[in-house]
Formats: sequence, C-alpha cells, structure tokens
Amino acid sequence: MLTSVENIVFTTTLVLSLFIALTSAQNAPTASPFDKLAEHFFFKCQNRTKTTVAFDKLYADSVEFKTDLQYAFSFIPTKKSTFCDSQKRQLENRLVEISNDLKPCLAPQEQYLANFIRESSKEFLHFLCHKNGENIDEFFHPRSAACRSALETDGSTEIGVCFSRIFKPASGTPSKKELCEDLTTAKKCFAEVLNQRCPTYTAYKILNEDFFKYVSKPCSGCTFFLNTLMLVASVMVSYFSKKLL
Repeated sequence: MLTSVENIVFTTTLVLSLFIALTSAQNAPTASPFDKLAEHFFFKCQNRTKTTVAFDKLYADSVEFKTDLQYAFSFIPTKKSTFCDSQKRQLENRLVEISNDLKPCLAPQEQYLANFIRESSKEFLHFLCHKNGENIDEFFHPRSAACRSALETDGSTEIGVCFSRIFKPASGTPSKKELCEDLTTAKKCFAEVLNQRCPTYTAYKILNEDFFKYVSKPCSGCTFFLNTLMLVASVMVSYFSKKLL
C-alpha cells in the first residue's frame, strides 16, 4: 500500500509515463532507462573526448537535476503555482547545464541534440503549466481516480512496452525522420493503453493528444526531437522509479 507521499510520487510518475513513455523500474527486467542511457553516454563521451571528464560533469549535473526534480514535483498538484512560478524556471536552468555538458560528447552531426534539450524540455514544462496548470488539475481531478487506479494496477506493463519502443539508444545517430516517427508510435501506443484501461474516460485521451502536440512541435519544422527527450525523460525517471521500489 502506498503512503500519501508515495501516492503523489506515483501519480506524478504516471503523468510522465503517459506522456513521455516512462515506466516504473518495478516492471523492468533489465537496467533502468537512466542506467542504460548513462552507459550509452559514458562510452559516447569517452570516445569523443578520450577522457571521462565530460561524462563525469554530465552525470553529476544529471544527479543534481534529479534532486531538484524531486523537490519541484513535491509541489504538484496542491501547490502547482509554486511549481510553475519558480521551480519550472530552476529546472529549465538545470537543463541548460545538461545540454551544455552534452556538447563535448556529440559528433558534429549530433550537436543539434544538445541545443534541442532546452526546447523539448521547455515544451514539456509549458504543457504542465499551461493556463495556470489546467493540465495538472485535469490529471489529478477526483473524477480521474478510477482511470489512474486502472493504469496503476493493470496498465503499467503496457506503459513499459510503449517506453521500450522508443528507448533504444544506439551507437549510430537515427535520422530525424526516424526519431519523429518513433514519437508518433509512442503517442499511438499510449492511446491504445488508455483505450484498454480507461475506455469511457475521455479526459486522459485528450491530455495524451495535447501533450504530444506540445512535444512534437520541433518535428513540424526540424524533425529531430526524440533523442533529446529521451535524455530528459531518463534523468526524470530515475528518482520516480526508484522511489516506488
């Protein structure tokens, strides 16, 4: 049985799970997404710089970001104005640091990933705080309790499957077209989970559509979104997933 604090953490995790393909480590048979991505960038940074200095900085700032994220999300949902008015800005500043840390580890053709971390993350946070946090209100509304419960008890495995479809860091660089196609696949996957677990509850289906509209904005002009979102998502998931163990 979850405590009240853990329940807030869980429901916050569900926000991330529904919209950026995060999954609880409870259901993951292998290393956590954060661990996978850390290993991926360790070798990437070492190959590019021939030392571990760049990765050490990236990892340290990511750990600090997780701490900041834990604190910031403690204000959701009851103190959403504090989150949106002050904590959101601090998270954005942290992500600027991470994007700068990432640059030495990227090949010239991959440099767009570092710059795009700021933009993709900004869209995610803007989604949460849009119109005084109306999306947060909708997710945590009492009428959504049954759907959240269904996702918690029955839908976590399916959410994990959706995540596995896009969390696949590779040695090469996927094309911009492939990254945005993966994002479209994730959107459809989450829509299927909602149709199965909450067939009559349309509010979450609308939230799912709206979220992907936000995070897909970079694809409309420059189709290179998903890898940067995976970095942000993976940094976020580590705290929440381990908290639930």
